Amino acid sequence: MALIPVDCRQIAAVVIHMEMDRQARPKPSPLLSSPLRLSRWKAPDPAKYRLLFRRVGEPWLWFSRLVLDDATLRSITDDQQVEIYAILDPKGIEVGLLELDFRKARQCEIAFLALVPQLTGQGLGSWLMKQTLMLGW
Repeated sequence: MALIPVDCRQIAAVVIHMEMDRQARPKPSPLLSSPLRLSRWKAPDPAKYRLLFRRVGEPWLWFSRLVLDDATLRSITDDQQVEIYAILDPKGIEVGLLELDFRKARQCEIAFLALVPQLTGQGLGSWLMKQTLMLGW
């Protein structure tokens, strides 16, 4: 990855792009145990969606969904080919976001995937990535 100087009045953004050929399904591996669980959100309320988006994305300067008006955001989140999951802790508190976009034929884009910063370093990201790959296939 190249390092590119950024003017002090700007903020740099790094987008990680990973591609897996859907023809070559990964070999199954044992699921890791986790205190977290996924909860599917169908057509979430824009305010609720933005709240979770902010909670997990603010440290990474996520802003793309925050600048959309409600109608534009709903055109994405209400689409039946977009799957949104809140990641819940054992108390039912939303501590992460997973969004999969199947709108392009034969493709699954991991649009957003993150846990709140307080969960960093606990091995929960591995569990979440395995869940994500299973859902994407």
